[in-house]
Amino acid sequence: MKNQRMNAPGRCKTKTQIICLCAIFVLCANIVPLHADESMIDLGDVLKFFGGIAAGYALHEGAHLLAAETNGIHTDWQQGSGSQLIGFYEESESNEDGLALNSAGMFSQIVSSEFILQTDLIDKNDGFVRGMMAWNVCNTILYSLDYWFLGLTNKKLGNFYEGDIQGIETYSDKRSANIFALSMAAMAAVQGYRFMQTQSWAPAWFQNDKFHVNFVPSSADAEGFALTFSISF
Repeated sequence: MKNQRMNAPGRCKTKTQIICLCAIFVLCANIVPLHADESMIDLGDVLKFFGGIAAGYALHEGAHLLAAETNGIHTDWQQGSGSQLIGFYEESESNEDGLALNSAGMFSQIVSSEFILQTDLIDKNDGFVRGMMAWNVCNTILYSLDYWFLGLTNKKLGNFYEGDIQGIETYSDKRSANIFALSMAAMAAVQGYRFMQTQSWAPAWFQNDKFHVNFVPSSADAEGFALTFSISF
């Protein structure tokens, strides 16, 4: 039922498969020698990479917790089951509270990625930063794909639901959930593209690409952000 308020709905987070895909990412971006003079595997960078993944995961869940505390939503955290690492039961008092709770995690990923990209003092080739960006980008895109096609994490089971995007649908409607999923995945993909351009192993033609995409605040009379695309001549 549209906008149905659930009795102690259940939701769990984050597939362990995402960690495996991030591990593949590190093999491509950090461990495997990318230049002739990079013949040694730096264990420190590998550990920092997975530390970045853990930090991104903690930030995501922390954003859910912050949204719950801010809006006075009762949550009961517990160990997840199956492919879920952490889960919690929540009792939102309104649709607005439910939307705020479920959107907080993915919004935190987009905001933290943008902060990394926009801050010149942050070393984009640091292992920790690479790990955090890998999590932010992969988790967001895979979560949307899961909602559309896989249904491993995003599920509706009677009065219970699992997954952030399924929560968006539960507290609004399917159209809103699809828009949210598409928006988050698109922004994450653009951020991933921009981050790849900062990598030391990226070819010069890719680093100096004349096509630029960016996010900027909307005008004063509108809320949110705008996606911009420019071509240098």
